[in-house]
Amino acid sequence: MVKDYEIKEGKYIVEDVVSCFDVDSNIRMKPVAFMNIAQEMATRAADPLGFGYNEMLKKNMAWVLSRMHFVFMDTPLWNDEIKVTTWHKGIGGPFFLRDFLISGADGSQKVVGTSSWVVLDLEKRTMVRMNDILDMIPDDSAC
Repeated sequence: MVKDYEIKEGKYIVEDVVSCFDVDSNIRMKPVAFMNIAQEMATRAADPLGFGYNEMLKKNMAWVLSRMHFVFMDTPLWNDEIKVTTWHKGIGGPFFLRDFLISGADGSQKVVGTSSWVVLDLEKRTMVRMNDILDMIPDDSAC
């Protein structure tokens, strides 16, 4: 992923090009490539909101990816210009939800997805109760 990003209306946005190592023998983006991009984007997007890796580590906590659901609507190809957008969706039960969208240069939807995250207490190796971390997450951070 490139280092340049913008935050617009609470959404973290990166423009990039599909790399050769992210495609299969038919030059189509591999599902694992999307999963890697999504996880990296989630990590980077949490930082400016105040609940990124370093802030969580100070409190002896870490985000743990629990599950991911995504759909390839129009598979990006090698060298395609893409825009990757992610946003904090809010809370669903014990999970913090994050949505993703990869769109093409023409704005068409290529891949959509949602990930579910929990917070782990690194010392106890147990999930952190929701009430113990809600104060870290700004009320206006969810889209």
